[in-house]
Amino acid sequence: MSICQKNCRPVWAAKILIVVLDLVPATEEVEILLNIVNDPTKWQEAYQAFQTIRKVTLRLKQGLYVDVLTLAENVAKVTYNASGQPAPFDYNSGWKIGKNLRAIVNQVNDPKFSDTAWLYLSDLDVE
Repeated sequence: MSICQKNCRPVWAAKILIVVLDLVPATEEVEILLNIVNDPTKWQEAYQAFQTIRKVTLRLKQGLYVDVLTLAENVAKVTYNASGQPAPFDYNSGWKIGKNLRAIVNQVNDPKFSDTAWLYLSDLDVE
């Protein structure tokens, strides 16, 4: 396993998001974010993707859907930060992905899903 450098963090974060997407209804906002992550020349667009996802998250109250969208928000933050653009999000946005995943795993309460989720969280060898 290699040490993940700044430029592989968005791909790592997106893989974690993809693992949980089947748990909730599909959203255009998250699909747009995943397309941004797949093209490093578009990573600066993740700032707007965050804003768009955040609007959806704020309309909801709680539950699994909110937790998945909150994870997507942090994927957007990590992606934007990797773009090197000014005014980055908090430096610890990537660390929050683990917390987001824990909330999702706790709600799903399925050992097989849990094993898969933790495998993806620990897989930094994404280059």
